[in-house]
Amino acid sequence: MMQKKTHFPSVIVLQTESERKVLQLFIEKKVLATPTIKDKLGMSETTAYRAVKRLCEKQLIKEIKTVRNAAKGGPRTRVYKLDIEIEG
Repeated sequence: MMQKKTHFPSVIVLQTESERKVLQLFIEKKVLATPTIKDKLGMSETTAYRAVKRLCEKQLIKEIKTVRNAAKGGPRTRVYKLDIEIEG
């Protein structure tokens, strides 16, 4: 089965500096978990989450899995991947 290729506008508007930083990190690393994003960029958890949420809404990244932490009922860690092809 062929996968349908998604086309994106040539210009994507990033609303905040945090979106730009998170997207740049995804371009470098391709797959990241939310704790890694906040740690690597020195952001608060809330700022990192909001930037990731907006990038998902713009279809630039997508969630690929959710991992439950070891403690029963512990917080979940979401893992995301870059969802666009970068040319050049």
